[in-house]
Amino acid sequence: MEIKNLESLEKLTKKELIDIAKELKLSNYSKLVKQELAELIFKSQASSEAVEEDKKVEEVKAEIVEEKKLETETTLAGKEKKSELYVSEGYVARGNFDFSFS
Repeated sequence: MEIKNLESLEKLTKKELIDIAKELKLSNYSKLVKQELAELIFKSQASSEAVEEDKKVEEVKAEIVEEKKLETETTLAGKEKKSELYVSEGYVARGNFDFSFS
């Protein structure tokens, strides 16, 4: 649905505004006067537009994170990987260690 400005909404009949409210899945609009209904629809459209914009921003952020992750994995795959094991002196002194790897 095309986003309408408040002025164009105010020119519509109450029946047309109710149809738009239904399409937008708004609630509690049946007892509103025409002016209030037009304002509710206008605010709802603005809110919906902001939500859509936020979703787009989050999608772009997720794409950037995924690209960075792939870049990191590619860089690591090209280098020799080292694994090191650190054991504290207290742990060794108590004899609580088993270096068998299964």
